[in-house]
Order: sequence, then structure tokens, then C-alpha cells
Amino acid sequence: DEVFDAVETGDTEVDEDALDDIYDEYLEDLIRENAPSSDRDRLKYEFFDVAQETVDNVYDGLEETGFCDYMHRINAQSNVFIAVLAFFSIGLIVAMLIISKEKFAALRNTGIALAVSEAFNSLIVGGLGALIQAAINSADASDSDEEIMELLASFFGKLTTRALTILIVGFVVGIVFIVSGEILRRHVRKVNAAE
Repeated sequence: DEVFDAVETGDTEVDEDALDDIYDEYLEDLIRENAPSSDRDRLKYEFFDVAQETVDNVYDGLEETGFCDYMHRINAQSNVFIAVLAFFSIGLIVAMLIISKEKFAALRNTGIALAVSEAFNSLIVGGLGALIQAAINSADASDSDEEIMELLASFFGKLTTRALTILIVGFVVGIVFIVSGEILRRHVRKVNAAE
């Protein structure tokens, strides 16, 4: 997690609270049973130093190979892509609402299109994410490359989860548009009929 955060943010500073939790859960009893009390504090701080040094070394190695730049470019490009798509989608929805005679029918139709497209997109993104994970997991890697492959798998797993979260939110918004558009459309028809 610390290495992944370092790759994502560029900050290699290890979270001491997380290390403290790891130490308490896995190492404290072991050190208490096997080390004299005078060495316990020193061993705890050595663990912190080694963890920090390891994260620094792994990050430096990944930076030298260009992995970090590659991941930053993917993140930046995906954010731009999402922003452009959102801008065009909102523009098309507003245009449809403006030109439609029945405003709430347009809202319902937009919801149907949004829900259907997000459902298909979720299947595609989930399938691609699973394929990438399977390819990374089945790749023959030497011991030195195994950690990089695990990091890649973790990165693409988080990227897929983020994309699926956005798509699911879009699907829910589509359902809300469908329901609210239909309710409002029926209400307007009743009011018009009464008038």
C-alpha cells in the first residue's frame, strides 16, 4: 500500500500509524518474547527505518524504469478523458431538454440511455480489468520482477474499481432520471388534462 501510494502521489514518506499497527499486530509479541527489554525500542525503530528505506528503494527503482511516469500519464489521461466525456454528455442532455416538447419525457429517455450504456460499460470495463489482472498474474516473472507485477496488478485493480464506481454512479443517476422523469411526465399530463 505504501509503495502504491508513493507511485500514485510521488510522496515516499511512510505512514507511521500504519507501520505502528503492523508492528503491534505482527511483531510486538515476537520481539517481546525474543529480545531483551533494552533492545525493544531500538528494534521497533529499526523496523520503521527498514520499511522507509524499502519504500524509497522500490520507488527509486520504479522511477528509474519509467514506471512512475507511465502511471502518472495514465492517471492524467484517464482524468482528462472522463472530464471531456462528462462535459459532452451534460451538453447533449441539456440540448435534448431544451429542444424537447415534453421536458420530462426527455429526462426519462436520458435516464434510459444512461442506465443502459453504463450497464454495458460496466461489463466491458469489468471484463477488461479481469483480463488485465489475469494476464499480469499469469505472466512469467523473475523474482525481481514479481513485486513490479504485483504492483501493476494492484494499480490496474484500483483503476478498474474507480472506473466501475463512476459507472455505477452513472447507472444509479440514470435510474433516478427514469423514475423522476416518468413521475413528472405523468403529473404534467394529469395537470394538462385537468386544465
